[in-house]
Amino acid sequence: MTLRRKLTAEEQVEVEKHKQQAQTAQKLRETVARFRSTFSLDALLGKLPLRFPSKHPRPLSFRALSWYT
Repeated sequence: MTLRRKLTAEEQVEVEKHKQQAQTAQKLRETVARFRSTFSLDALLGKLPLRFPSKHPRPLSFRALSWYT
């Protein structure tokens, strides 16, 4: 159960403004063809699982691996 206080008129205006900006940003992302083609599931499927570069070119020693487990 969540208890919420009543918002003042100014706070309500800010909440509505934030919701409107979020909706506008979502609509903008949907209209950009490059965004849709780059981040579509079909485009990302061949690149999964995503691998991130590591600063350690050599494998970690046994001590380092056991330290973090």
